[in-house]
Amino acid sequence: MLIDFWSTGCGPCRAIIEATAAERAANREHPAFKTVFLTGDEEPPEGSYNNYVDKNLADDTSHRIPQADYNRIRSLFRFSSIPHYVLFDPDGRVVNDDFNFYNRKEALKPYGITLSDAEE
Repeated sequence: MLIDFWSTGCGPCRAIIEATAAERAANREHPAFKTVFLTGDEEPPEGSYNNYVDKNLADDTSHRIPQADYNRIRSLFRFSSIPHYVLFDPDGRVVNDDFNFYNRKEALKPYGITLSDAEE
């Protein structure tokens, strides 16, 4: 499982989410890989968040949690900027707390995960 820490106020976060839509769709039912999107509720207003999720993450798992909880998680994984990605194994252990998302197909191969190509 890959946790994608993001925010609607983060341009790079939105750009990656939008650029990977086809790849995520092609791998949505992957038996060994799942992406979960996680953000805090401090910004933006809930309506803006819901509109963005409905348009760009409707078929994905996305959670908007209380900001205090999000801040604790950020502290736990020691990151201050987003987007940030943490990869877990099937038993819930962290295997990479600073995962290279920019070429995730290649970056997942050492973990035995092969993603399908994006459908055109």
